[in-house]
Amino acid sequence: MERMVGLLINTVPARLRVRPEASLAELLGGLQQDQGRLLPHQNLGLTEIQQQSAAGTLFDTLMVFQNYPTAPAAEQATAEEVRLVEAYSIDATHYPLGLTVFPGESLRLCLDHRPDAVDRDTAERLLAWLVRLVEAVAADPLQPLSAVHVPAPAERERLLADRAGPCTRCPP
Repeated sequence: MERMVGLLINTVPARLRVRPEASLAELLGGLQQDQGRLLPHQNLGLTEIQQQSAAGTLFDTLMVFQNYPTAPAAEQATAEEVRLVEAYSIDATHYPLGLTVFPGESLRLCLDHRPDAVDRDTAERLLAWLVRLVEAVAADPLQPLSAVHVPAPAERERLLADRAGPCTRCPP
């Protein structure tokens, strides 16, 4: 793979069924098993999947785990080889939300969004919630997802109070 040129990725939709009593470890383990069962179909491209599903848009959120090395390997290159001397990326998303995870000594998360679909405040709030979720799960990976309070306590109270107002869609 290291000697090949090209974009060797395939975006595949995944649906996660979340059981509140499950831990994140169980949820991700189940996702890994599901993805393993789909390996025989990994040659299908996203366009083909969408055409065969006849469901229209399959997802509006993209998650990318960037696990390829970008550090130069100058000490391994000879004069005849092409070598990487600098790397950077410029990303833009055509999905309303796009999360990129960069592993390393510490986990780095980057949430990109289309401003016409998701405003900056909402994107920042979602990212803060994700950070809170990751921190809670790191502290106790086996706790049930329902035990993790993603919004901060004050925000949670405000959200619940907003929901407790009169129902505007209910028939009189």
